[in-house]
Amino acid sequence: MITLTRAILRRWLAVFTFSTLSAAPANPRLVTLADIPDAGLTAGPRDVHVYLPPGYAESTERYRVIYFHDGEGVLGAFNGTRGVQADADYALDQLLDERLVHPAILVAVANAKGVTNGRGRDLVPRWTPDAPGRAEDYYTFLATRLKPMIDAHFRTLPEARHTGVAGYSLGGLASFYFGYRHPETFGMAICSSPSLWHTDSFLVREVAGDPVKRTATRFWIDGGEKDAADIETIAPVMTRLLLGKGWREGSDIAFQLGYGHTHSRKAMRERLRNALYFLLRREAPAVQSLRLRPLADPSALSLDLVTAGERALVWPEVGFEHGFYLNSVAIPVRSEDAGVAVVDDSGPGRIRAMAAGSTALHAEFQGYRARLPVKSYVPGRYARLPIARAPAPVTVDGDLGEWSDLPHRIVPDSEAGRATARFATAYDDHTVFVAVAVTDPHVVVRPGRPSKEQDGVEVWLDHRPDPARAESKAWDDGYQSTFLLIRATPATVPPPPASIRAPLPPGVQRAVRRTPAGYDVEFAIPIVDWTEFRLNVHLTDFADASTPAVELWWQPPWRSPESRAGSGTFRR
Repeated sequence: MITLTRAILRRWLAVFTFSTLSAAPANPRLVTLADIPDAGLTAGPRDVHVYLPPGYAESTERYRVIYFHDGEGVLGAFNGTRGVQADADYALDQLLDERLVHPAILVAVANAKGVTNGRGRDLVPRWTPDAPGRAEDYYTFLATRLKPMIDAHFRTLPEARHTGVAGYSLGGLASFYFGYRHPETFGMAICSSPSLWHTDSFLVREVAGDPVKRTATRFWIDGGEKDAADIETIAPVMTRLLLGKGWREGSDIAFQLGYGHTHSRKAMRERLRNALYFLLRREAPAVQSLRLRPLADPSALSLDLVTAGERALVWPEVGFEHGFYLNSVAIPVRSEDAGVAVVDDSGPGRIRAMAAGSTALHAEFQGYRARLPVKSYVPGRYARLPIARAPAPVTVDGDLGEWSDLPHRIVPDSEAGRATARFATAYDDHTVFVAVAVTDPHVVVRPGRPSKEQDGVEVWLDHRPDPARAESKAWDDGYQSTFLLIRATPATVPPPPASIRAPLPPGVQRAVRRTPAGYDVEFAIPIVDWTEFRLNVHLTDFADASTPAVELWWQPPWRSPESRAGSGTFRR
């Protein structure tokens, strides 16, 4: 418990106000504590916004408390908005109106003011001695300074089982870490789109190797169907790890997939009602349905393994009363014909092709049954294209005069006047070369702007072993951790970096040269140990600087449902 001086108390009490966008009447349920000192534990002082339950001023009741990271984006009541913030206050009030949950105090802890990457320092654990993350220090601030102050000045239930922590992205990572490592403080954790991929999924590997068994902390873990950095597949892996330690699905751990959701605060808002309901509910809801939805296309009535690729994942969806649902990683899924397709034990929900044909998946839970038809294929049976050995050393300068033939074509479906391209591949003992000749009557260059905002060429290259290579759907937004993405544009010299998350590997070369017809591009990509690789070439084409780009691909984009296993594979 911290000691509060009278001066500090007067200061805090003086700022028990809230901010609005206009002259709207004050919300008596919102209290703002300004510039809470951190004693040097975190990235710096911060504001804390406290949202009180209805009737707080008239009652003597004590309340559960949930602490939210990134507090400036949590409460719509903070600035009178709705549909902009995470809107935890609106979600909780709706649940209270329906009498589904226990009332709770929401504490929105804002990030330190004016601190570069203060969020990254506070919300990321210190994986290695030289890593910048200081999540343990931030935890110490929450547990020994902020929580005692909140408990002293508001009517709380201070025990761990009544105290939660919540966050999105890095905040979701920190919430899981605090709930897992500090059950003595936080007995509830909302981990929304948690950045479990961070540092090569270090926390997942740490939990997998940790002998600790189930604690009293209850976890909500979610992700979007189109989330970032494979969160939508890593989150169920972490859920299954906790189940193996003794957590009970639907009771003290839950996983939910947000259909159509990306990595965004809007997506967190759409799932937050269910998260708060799970952790604060008065009683468990009744089961009402069971469905099998494929991650590759949740709206589809069947699973096509030919196009699903690495997103051939199915987690049973259990529907409950009150519009609540969970995705299960514990309910068994079985295949009618294991000779056609199997449920792979390598990861929760993964369906693996065995042979061409049709079968179906089945699941059963509390008397409800679900079935999903499956179309399969013969793994590895796809076309391979030949690649020629370079007849002489290739100079990567953008001059394609040394290339005798460019046999592969990229053409738009329609719209005369749009760009087209021809390209070729070659290799020597150390390098794969790609030469692209772009014909474009209107080359749009915008120096100083991001490469995606001007004409350019991308090469995607994957030389991992099958099935990872053939089935890749390219959802990892780091790219270089799984395959190479390299981009070149005639607007910049040198060309822009390939990824916001990872640098290009050493030795990559690229060069662009303007031509009377458009521009030519050469790439040199060092790979030595390969027999086959998968390639795609992509053009970004602007008609002018004021109109949207047209995206042109040689093969269907690997991310798309149209992408077929192994498309664009070359074999030497």
